[in-house]
Formats: sequence, C-alpha cells, structure tokens
Amino acid sequence: MAEPPVTTRVAPLPPIDIPVGGSGGGGSGGGGGGEGKKKEDVIKFDSQDARELKNCLMNKLEALSKKKEEKLKKPSEVIKEKDLGCFVKMGLDDLQFGKTSYSWLTDTNEKRGHLGVTDHSLQNVTLYTTRISRRVDQFRHKSEKTLRHVTSQISLDELVHTIQGRPKPYEMYAQQVQANVFAYVWYKQLHNDSTPPFRLYDLDTINKHRDKDCNLTGKFLTEKQKYQNLEKQYADKNKTAKEKAEIQTKMQVIADWFERDMTHELRLHGLLYDENADLGCTEKDKKD
Repeated sequence: MAEPPVTTRVAPLPPIDIPVGGSGGGGSGGGGGGEGKKKEDVIKFDSQDARELKNCLMNKLEALSKKKEEKLKKPSEVIKEKDLGCFVKMGLDDLQFGKTSYSWLTDTNEKRGHLGVTDHSLQNVTLYTTRISRRVDQFRHKSEKTLRHVTSQISLDELVHTIQGRPKPYEMYAQQVQANVFAYVWYKQLHNDSTPPFRLYDLDTINKHRDKDCNLTGKFLTEKQKYQNLEKQYADKNKTAKEKAEIQTKMQVIADWFERDMTHELRLHGLLYDENADLGCTEKDKKD
C-alpha cells in the first residue's frame, strides 16, 4: 500500500504560502487585492522530519507510560462518557502503549484521500504531504507550528495503528475509531492539555453500526458474519485449491466493503484549536 522504507530525504511537502502583512477581517474566500503572499515563506516536511517527529512522540509516550503519577491516561479518564458513546463497551478503552519499529516516510502522491496510512505488510507508515498541506491551508493561520500540530495528531493516529497490528477487515472500523480517540487524548497529554487541530469523532461516527445497547446491527453485522463464515470455509483442509480461490474472491469483495466504510473526514477544531501548543522535541527526543 505504501512505498518501501528509504534512508534518504525524499520529496518535500509542496510549498505552503504564508500570508504576510495586515491581518484582514474576512474568511477564507478568494479574490480581492491585498498585499499578496511572500513566496519565499514556505514550509517543508519530508521523511526525515516524519521520523524525527515519530521518535519524539514515541519517546515522550514511553516516558509517560513509566511514570506512576503522570501516567498515560485512558480516554474514559479524560473524556466525558456522553462524548465516547459505545467506545468503552466496544472494548476500545484499553490500549497499552508499546514502542514499535515501523519505518516512517512521506509521499507527495495521494492515497485514496488519506492523510496517513499504516502498512503492516511493509512495516511502515506513510504521511501524504499533499493532502496534509491542503488541510493546513484550511486553518486561519498557516505556519510551521500548524503543520507540526497537524502532522503530530496524524502521526499519533498512525502510531496507534502500529500498536494495534494488522486487523481483520471487520475490525478496521473499530480500530480506526480507537486510533482517532487515543490520538486525540495523547495529543492533549503531550501538548500540555492543548486542544488539537482535529476534533474527536462525533457520536454518530463512534456508534455507527451499533444499536442503543452498543451491539452490532444492520449490514455491518451481516457482512461480518458472512466473512467469518468464509474464513471457516477457507480453513477447511478438504477444500481444493480452486474452491479456496473462489472463497478468497468472495472474501475480498466483503473486505473492500469494510474498507470503504472505514474512512471518515477529520473535522477541524476551529477557534478552539490552540495554535501555540508546543510538543517540545529536543534533539535527544528525535533520536531512535
């Protein structure tokens, strides 16, 4: 799904123009005159930056995980129950942090609209800087700090995926919800309780496919049951190679449905987002 690990700096983030001059009073609409943009003020972010950010995040999380008092917190300890919906009942509240050895890199190509992707086969994480650049450009202020905040939250989301490991197709949705929530909580804890750039998933997203008692329901449940039944058929040692190939084809069709269902647009936090948050990465933090 992603490019293989590299050891050299690769294509940088496409330039983000940072407006200079008066603050202006309008929104994000185009047109008009004004002082223009200072073309030399650009932000770049590449694979070396991605690795250094990942190292900083992991080292700081590891340090917190070893403390007795200021420990890494569960979502249920810092987010109101009404805002978590079925999260706890889904068994997603307990995620144990552990350092992982995935490679981190960037790519200026686009991957089905994703900002980042974790590839368990290649053991790497790719941050898609073209789409990240577009999201950064949606903020009121576009600066290197904004870029770092956005990539920090995205990187935490992908870091959770590396800890989770490879999911079954019917586990992808729950894992994405878990990654979103833990990335939100860990971002706040690492950035001195500052509000992150992206919102927590809303209840409709967290509770999707669940009834009022948080039990799976609807098409998701039937597709999961179909897939699990096919898994049992595929494991049958009496099946011929041709039969197994036919079963695999059916499984892939269902797996594709689960993947299409998994992705959700991240919503910006607007004025609540803390533009001055500081992760405080030292040179020591950036090292493996």
